[in-house]
Amino acid sequence: RANDGFEEHLAVMDTSGANLRVVASYEKLIYNNSIEPPAWSPDEQTIAFSAPDTTVALVNVESGERKHLIKGRGPTFSPDGSEVAYEYDGALWSTALDVLDPYPLTLSKSDSNLGGTDGHMLPLWSPGGDWIIYRNGSTLWKVSAYGGEPKPLLEDRDWAFPVGWVDLTFLFVGINVLKEPSSAV
Repeated sequence: RANDGFEEHLAVMDTSGANLRVVASYEKLIYNNSIEPPAWSPDEQTIAFSAPDTTVALVNVESGERKHLIKGRGPTFSPDGSEVAYEYDGALWSTALDVLDPYPLTLSKSDSNLGGTDGHMLPLWSPGGDWIIYRNGSTLWKVSAYGGEPKPLLEDRDWAFPVGWVDLTFLFVGINVLKEPSSAV
């Protein structure tokens, strides 16, 4: 932890635990010593993460070069790697990487209790590119990757967090999720 005198690193290694390589070192790397994991681009050339100044930052895996992209946090890449979705000002946003043109996918917290964030956003883009899953308060939501009204997937599930996708099946981890799923699934 940087505030305890340690230096933070962004590193990669293969799944056997070998070939550890530090991509970049920073005085403080991740927003709020966060539970927001970095996102790896589909082509494995770029890692997106939440920088301490609450911007979505990109780092080149080979060179370690860092670029601040846009104000926000908790990025996830689109399946083709051309866009990043992220939380900003209580709403889920998306922007193309080549020409920054951010647009909201959900309403801000002040505009709707469906779109805003009362907790961790943690967005994850579906492999087909159609949906983005995210957490708001104690509910997991899905919203079209083109925007619109979010639909609840798991309501009032304390400690349910999106983890990933296998094919088109959504994976999550949680405690207190043994209730019947919401009818909106």
